[in-house]
Amino acid sequence: MQRIIGRMATVRATIMVVLLIAATNVQAQGPDTFDEPSPAQDAPIDGGVSLLLAGTAAYGIKKLRKRK
Repeated sequence: MQRIIGRMATVRATIMVVLLIAATNVQAQGPDTFDEPSPAQDAPIDGGVSLLLAGTAAYGIKKLRKRK
């Protein structure tokens, strides 16, 4: 039984390392091939990050109120 648990932990750790290494090669946009890229090619990262932060703050406040 210990062998199976140890083997599963090794597989999970290997998958995590592979995913972390693969994430370094991911890009939101391709390389610029033109002199002036058009504004339509920009990725809207700012809106998603602000929504994520607002949701995280709301969740944290909910958890703090529930704890009291």
